[in-house]
Amino acid sequence: MRLSAMVFVVSAAALIAACQPQGEGGDAAQAPAPPPPAGDTAEAAPFDLLRAEGAQVNWIEAQIGPARTVVAGEREYDIGDCTVRMQAEDEVVTGYAVPMSAACASLVLPVLAHYGLPETVEMTFGQFAQARTNPAFRADCLHLCGNAADPWVYLESPGPRVTPGIRASAPLVDGDIIDASFDLRDRMRAEHGDDYVIDGRFNCDEAWSAAGRETLAPFRIQEIEVGYTPIERCD
Repeated sequence: MRLSAMVFVVSAAALIAACQPQGEGGDAAQAPAPPPPAGDTAEAAPFDLLRAEGAQVNWIEAQIGPARTVVAGEREYDIGDCTVRMQAEDEVVTGYAVPMSAACASLVLPVLAHYGLPETVEMTFGQFAQARTNPAFRADCLHLCGNAADPWVYLESPGPRVTPGIRASAPLVDGDIIDASFDLRDRMRAEHGDDYVIDGRFNCDEAWSAAGRETLAPFRIQEIEVGYTPIERCD
């Protein structure tokens, strides 16, 4: 009885194996593994920053999560490996700033395209000025700035009433851009005196914008800001 049972079992196993689909070389084909959950392999699409302007903060955070920091009206969000700053008033986004870096390329390139700018994170101030119409030169500080924070320089390009303006900026931390900006500063001082520069009166008109565009032309932009607050410190 035991031998008969063993023969029956072996025969049944052989019959089952014979019924399996054959792969190459006569091997039984392997059943495909079930697909992994979508979240394990699918990379989340980047957030569309062009939809941020005028959006409710609650809606923004439903898309990208809560802000990492909130200081006054400025909120910092980590979107993938990119940190984006957004300005908000009464819980409505009024502007945003995004670094010009490889980590932020998927976020910033559509913004550059929308504003008719070269679609590269390597863009220079000269390329920005060529694409926009006579952007204004501005700076946080060019003389006796102290050590509280690194001053930034900007080219500001206002938009029409229905479109926010866009500005390009970089901090004065690299030796070459510092030297070039301080050379421009010294020309201002020679023509107008120290108080003109210390009080930032060069931000009040366009008298130095052409010289500022020429000064910054070869340097890379470090940040693009949409819906910015213009720098005007005028008496």
